Amino acid sequence: MLERWKQKIYSARVIKRIKKCYYKNRDNIFYIIKRDDPNVGIFSCILTFLSHLKYAEEMGYIPVIDMKHFDNEYIYPEQKGIVNAWDFYFEQPAGVPLDIAYGASKIVLSEGHFKPGYTPSEEFLNSKVSEDYDEWKRLWKKYIHFNDDTLKYLEENYQKIVNEAKTENILGVLCRGSDYFWHTEEQYNAFDKLVFVVQNVRKILEEKNIEHIFLATEDEGILQLFKKEFGDQLLYIEDERVDGKKEQSLLGEVWKEKKINLREKGLKYILNIFILSKCKCFIGTRTSGSVFLPIMSDIKDMFFFDLVNIEKELEEMNGL
Repeated sequence: MLERWKQKIYSARVIKRIKKCYYKNRDNIFYIIKRDDPNVGIFSCILTFLSHLKYAEEMGYIPVIDMKHFDNEYIYPEQKGIVNAWDFYFEQPAGVPLDIAYGASKIVLSEGHFKPGYTPSEEFLNSKVSEDYDEWKRLWKKYIHFNDDTLKYLEENYQKIVNEAKTENILGVLCRGSDYFWHTEEQYNAFDKLVFVVQNVRKILEEKNIEHIFLATEDEGILQLFKKEFGDQLLYIEDERVDGKKEQSLLGEVWKEKKINLREKGLKYILNIFILSKCKCFIGTRTSGSVFLPIMSDIKDMFFFDLVNIEKELEEMNGL
């Protein structure tokens, strides 16, 4: 994928055309967007990037995303400064390669987190009805585009899930574990929390007349629990998973300790969210990935819960 991208972008003809287009106006300002945190997933990065894209739009800057010169979950230390992880999966927002932007005479470097004054509302970040929902959906649709290879991969693998289920009438379930669940200060009665999730899944299957579940989880224990509870109803992708009860490190650290293919891991994470966005209904943990489900798709029935702070919902579990 990356080699084909390089061949397409870095030909002398394309470089000459891009330079002519963007450098002929000396007033052009290139806005380099970064995220300073090596232990957050791609959708958490996108949340912060969208705030800077909104700012760049208002300022008339040309935005370019840099996951090349700053640590992130998708490159090893020896790859830093060599490959731009953003280009693994997405097109650049303005179609300008990072190396071209760094060659400009006027550059502004973003902050490493949300742009102050451009942060999404707490309601939006917690997947609730919000006044700024339409704005973030507009920004997503305008600026965040999978590259051709990623889109082909996502569509082909989604079709495999549909073919296995023999229907698109699928309930999507996102159940985070590991550092999100098992090793937090608020964590207690972990098994009761998972019982709550399973009971809610059963309730929705019955109410919505759905036969199959697609489960997205990085936790092997949670996957095995769902296999035991739902058997042939359960669908999932083959992926590297962790023993959430034993791992003490953050996920980004775990993947690097295991020396796995980080680029492939990121692609499968995106695939999980992509498939969830295609499901008829959704129930799951509120994460940076799930925040994007309403703006990536037209799912009408969605229920979010917080596995870390779920005690109030546990108290009401008997009323299900």
